Amino acid sequence: MIISMGWVLPIGSALSQVEDGAFGFFNEALLFSQTNPGGSARIQSIGGAQMALGGDISSIYSNPAGLGLYNRSEFSITPAINFYQTTSTFLGNSLDNSGTKFVIGNLSLVFNRTKDDLIPGAWRGGSFGISINRINDFNRTFTYEASNPNNSIIDSFIQQAEGLTPSQLTGLTGFAFDHFLINPIGNGNNSYDSFVLGFPNQRERVNASGSQYQWSFSYGGNLADKFYFGLGLGINTLSYEQTKTFEETEYFDPNFPNDPEILSELSTRESLDINGIGINGTFGLMFRPIDRIRVGISVVTPTAYTIDDESDFDLFTEYNNFFYVPEDTTLNQIFSLSDIFVSDYSLTVPWRFNAGAAFFFSKNGFISADLEFVNYSNISLGSNDFSTVADNTTIENLYKSIVNFKVGAEYRFKALRFRAGFAHLGDPFAIDDGGDRSKTNISGGLGFRNARYYGDFAIVASKFDSLYSPYSLAGSSSPRVTVENQITSAVLTFGLFF
Repeated sequence: MIISMGWVLPIGSALSQVEDGAFGFFNEALLFSQTNPGGSARIQSIGGAQMALGGDISSIYSNPAGLGLYNRSEFSITPAINFYQTTSTFLGNSLDNSGTKFVIGNLSLVFNRTKDDLIPGAWRGGSFGISINRINDFNRTFTYEASNPNNSIIDSFIQQAEGLTPSQLTGLTGFAFDHFLINPIGNGNNSYDSFVLGFPNQRERVNASGSQYQWSFSYGGNLADKFYFGLGLGINTLSYEQTKTFEETEYFDPNFPNDPEILSELSTRESLDINGIGINGTFGLMFRPIDRIRVGISVVTPTAYTIDDESDFDLFTEYNNFFYVPEDTTLNQIFSLSDIFVSDYSLTVPWRFNAGAAFFFSKNGFISADLEFVNYSNISLGSNDFSTVADNTTIENLYKSIVNFKVGAEYRFKALRFRAGFAHLGDPFAIDDGGDRSKTNISGGLGFRNARYYGDFAIVASKFDSLYSPYSLAGSSSPRVTVENQITSAVLTFGLFF
């Protein structure tokens, strides 16, 4: 059985890439690997293009070599308000959802110790930085509803039960058997059918919340004001909660339009609660061949997570006093609630390679651009509780390597700063199912700086699409929901020099 736990699910022809025996952890693996770090409002307003800049608290997380450009200590805090909106389209019908959340995107402290310019020597000193950075946001809700003229979730239960004895049926499929939604045909082949006919109105609400954070401890040094190096240790935490409530009602059989409904309602609820902790390392270099040009690279090692999750589900059915002859019983309301299932597993997300360059217009501003390479097919899972072979094979089948592109610019006028940026994050799916899951960020902002403190403000508008299916069917008949996601963030950074 395919257990759907993530936001972006394989649909249609892509289901052929899902290995038999996969539990669906490949969805979680991608979800927790696609980080989108915030950092300071300054860096967010220029699209995150920071590999060759340095001198910003975001360097603690992204490229610790940038700490080598500091010449004083600094403290900063970055609160933000995120506005979420989704538009879900199912069988031509669209529904909107929206929400708002206040977060602390970044909290940083830099301790600087460098030599005075009059002191000779190639070694100029360096800085140590500590930061907590919000690197992923899972807050999202979408709802869809329409009359499905093609199939019902009961059809999926029938397919999943095929070839299994009643005692072998588990999960929602096992509950479907207990609720008489599927019944043995009696041909000796362990096949099933259903006396519930017709096509239902379907509705589902999917609500997710949570985030990933990284604590970073980094040092960056300065050699001759030309070469800068840095290294950092990252401790990651993640929390994720998802609840899905699916309903079918108003079953209509076009062959018997005047017959009364056998089943009034079928509803399922699935809940998932995940927590994890991980560790990684970051190594960075920067080089300034001339004052106007800087280049930088950073390498982030795979993050090794230890994760535990808890899940449960239930099924509710309400019949219209239907008398089921084989069991000599009248069916009305039936409710089944599962136990709480606890799983522990490891997740290793892939290497990240970054390179960037910046060109400075003397003291009037700069243009900066970055490239990031990530191979999502290298994600891996492991567990002593269950076999992860099928999920790991599915990861290799479904995902691919991508290159993310970021560019931004800043113009300086006295104490004021004006900024704009753009980022394109590639689609990690290797399969062609008609969907484009790439992400686009458009940003802008302004700032003020003097010798003692600074304030920066940014607006970041993110847009990406995802595909969702509440259940799977053989072939291309699985129901398909297209979800347009938009997140607009208002970000403020306030910092002090000391």
